[in-house]
Amino acid sequence: MPKPKEVFDCPENYWEFVTASSDSDFEGQHFDRKEAGRPDQCGNVGNSQIQKVTEQITECISAFANTNLLGGLLVIGISNKGEVKGIKHLTEKKLNNLLNINVILSNQSAQVRLVDCQDDTHSPNIIALIYVPYTKSGICQTIGNSPQAWKRQGFQNILLNYEQLYQLKRDKRILDFEHEFCCSYDPNDLDIGVLQEFRKVYLLDAEYEYSDEQLLYNAGALIKDGNQYAFTNAGFLFFAANPQRLLRSQECPIFIYSFK
Repeated sequence: MPKPKEVFDCPENYWEFVTASSDSDFEGQHFDRKEAGRPDQCGNVGNSQIQKVTEQITECISAFANTNLLGGLLVIGISNKGEVKGIKHLTEKKLNNLLNINVILSNQSAQVRLVDCQDDTHSPNIIALIYVPYTKSGICQTIGNSPQAWKRQGFQNILLNYEQLYQLKRDKRILDFEHEFCCSYDPNDLDIGVLQEFRKVYLLDAEYEYSDEQLLYNAGALIKDGNQYAFTNAGFLFFAANPQRLLRSQECPIFIYSFK
């Protein structure tokens, strides 16, 4: 199996691999390919098709960047049967929408290369290669108020939930101190007085009651550790009756809380 960067640099040497007649012979942990929409009888590609392909590209790049130490390669313009459809049927604007990755995703350094080729009608055409290096010190995610990130798992891009995202940050050692794992959760460690005061403020406008664990989890004081809860450093520092048992004063940032 070639490396993604090798195929990106010299696609002509791996053309049989890139145009394999089945996705299962090409796609996997490090490779994926997509058609760039199919034109109608008038030669137009609908915006809904472009949006769908853009979403697929977004997921692949994020997944490759977050997971693969060797990076990943995404080929645009080849069908799932290995047919070379190309991207010449796209207008310049729609092509830019597909390949303008920097406005969609943060913490990535994807490289785009356009390659001349002959399509399945024996006409001159172009395909796009997107090489995605591994993002070592960040999470490649969508830009916006509700960022999303994916990981690559074989042929699939898996949308990360909170626990998976937290684990990925731990694996990459990019968590800040406050949100790092401190210790397993034990309700006997809690300072009940502090918790009760916090509950009054945090649930002031709540319409239903939270358990202690739900309250602390929603506040970021607890995280999931498998099927159990665990304290974050900030959570243990603030809510534990004796935080000095685990956290030395020189390791702890200063937190100021005011209950009214």
